[in-house]
Amino acid sequence: MKKPSDSEENREDLWERLIGLGEQSVRKSYYPELQKRLGELERFRVLLDSSNDLIFMLEVPSGRIVDMNESVCRQTGCSRRKLLGLTFFDCTDREREGELEGILGTDHPSGRGRKLVCSLKSCKRDPIPVEVTLSRMVFGDGEYVAAIARDITEREQAEAALKESERRLSTLMGNLPGMAYRCGNDRDRTIEFASDGCCSLTGYLPEDLIGNRKISFADIIHPDDREAVLRKIEMALGENGPFQIEYRIRTPDGKVRWVWEQGRGILDQEGELVALEGFLIDISERRKAVETLRQSDRMKTEFVKTVAHEFRTPLTSIQGFSELLLAHDRLAPEDRNDALRFIFQRSQSLAEMVDDMLDIARIESGAPLSLRIAPCPVTEIFRQVEPFLKTRLSPQRLELTLAWETTLLSVDKGKVGQVLENLISNAVKFSDAGSPVRIRGDLVGEGYRISVTDRGIGMTPEQVEKIFDKFYRADATDTAVEGVGLGMSMVKNIVEAHGGDIRVESELGRGTTVSFILPVAREPGGLQDK
Repeated sequence: MKKPSDSEENREDLWERLIGLGEQSVRKSYYPELQKRLGELERFRVLLDSSNDLIFMLEVPSGRIVDMNESVCRQTGCSRRKLLGLTFFDCTDREREGELEGILGTDHPSGRGRKLVCSLKSCKRDPIPVEVTLSRMVFGDGEYVAAIARDITEREQAEAALKESERRLSTLMGNLPGMAYRCGNDRDRTIEFASDGCCSLTGYLPEDLIGNRKISFADIIHPDDREAVLRKIEMALGENGPFQIEYRIRTPDGKVRWVWEQGRGILDQEGELVALEGFLIDISERRKAVETLRQSDRMKTEFVKTVAHEFRTPLTSIQGFSELLLAHDRLAPEDRNDALRFIFQRSQSLAEMVDDMLDIARIESGAPLSLRIAPCPVTEIFRQVEPFLKTRLSPQRLELTLAWETTLLSVDKGKVGQVLENLISNAVKFSDAGSPVRIRGDLVGEGYRISVTDRGIGMTPEQVEKIFDKFYRADATDTAVEGVGLGMSMVKNIVEAHGGDIRVESELGRGTTVSFILPVAREPGGLQDK
């Protein structure tokens, strides 16, 4: 309120002084604080613009972009002017639905929302895959959503590469002819991982072994090999080296398989053993091949010994009778003829063995067995072996029954005679003296079957299975009957070269029957080479 004593001049002076005091007060207190706040805002703006994340401020509930950091323009290639006023839906491949639509709703509570993955449109390159974090906020008198988008291009590429790597690894594991594994270093060898080849190798599914769910891997190992396997693994781990082991496993159906395993211990960062990792493959066929090779070597060795023995006996006789003839030029004609006849027989026996070996050698080299095929009556085939029968069998021991004996066979008569002589010789060798030998012929379909049966020592199923193998003899002891183990192999080759079939039935202690089928001649004709 004005006082009467105050002049106008005094009042103006007082007002100027009051204003000056106010300005000074503002400068001293408010301006510094304001500048401080403005500096903080500027630093915050620089911080936001320097971020690699794309930050949008969206209006609720429209989703209109009202602000953004510089990274949005830098990474999308779109100007600020172009983006302002657009909705976030315009900039992404998301429709107005789902998480984004929900958080923009007016009834959504304030606070941090959920993350979503989408593609952010770009003005200069392909859409940018981003992971967006949505947060609801209140600013001034309005509500907004902060959308912070992070470029996940590299992450998606890494995930795609990881998936491709896992796919390749899975494909590789699935096609491996064996089983890759990871297991604990315990007596059960508790499986932690097993590839798909586990089933074909062990007969168990991977999940049957993992964690010893149905059976432990140690229980699959053959009991006779189990401790040896554990010892070898422990020895290798003690030397910090890999291990390689061959041993047997048993499948659920009781079969035994040989496996080869290679593995090593896996250490953690502290050097502690945490697991064993390795690989197993089935080597049953390889083991079988090796054993077959060893057996073949043994048989060849036995063959050489047998051949030497079989050759030595007749050669010794030939040598002896030759010396007799040379030393005594006045031998009686009868004795001289007997000596010559004996030399001839032994020479013939040696020639037959040599012929057999040469035939086998030709067959082994891939050359076909030479046959001279011609129609021949069944009776003619047996007539040519009559001299042989007389030397090997007495009439009382021979039981010969030929049905349709005039039937014409399309055969090499000499080779078939060789088959008969071999089979009859075996029947006599492996039978007691006086034991009968039955020979029977029957017409069966388009073939003629000849069977030779004895009541001799017979054979086991294992011996029957190997009877046609080269160099195999059912009895290879020093006291065994003569022979080099080529006869039955040669018999089989001759029969099959005719297009026929041969079978052996035998029972230990009760005798053996060998039967073979030869083709019947369709029409008569001359000689022909086959």
